[in-house]
Amino acid sequence: MNTVTQSYIETVQISDIPWHRLTTAYGRATDFPGELDLWAMESIDAVDEAGKEIALNIEHQSTLWHSTPFALIFLFRTFKKAVEEQRHNEVARYLAEALVEFFIVIAESIRD
Repeated sequence: MNTVTQSYIETVQISDIPWHRLTTAYGRATDFPGELDLWAMESIDAVDEAGKEIALNIEHQSTLWHSTPFALIFLFRTFKKAVEEQRHNEVARYLAEALVEFFIVIAESIRD
């Protein structure tokens, strides 16, 4: 990965993305900024519900959408934070495990 791409991934803010212009499996990604804030979820049930909604919209039947790469930037950041916190936080542990499974689905979709 080149340094420009790496820098973008590390510094882009959620407000920098034109979510309203990006397609998902069921429309536009307008609601993604709120849905991608998985770290704000305080229970496993809340994380699970939000995660299902996000997953349905960025990958559907091995199809990836225009919103997928941008959403993955923020999901990866959430994953890194969850990994750091998982020893002390049950929700973080669940979130880290769920994101690994989701990243595998995305990788398999890319491979297909």
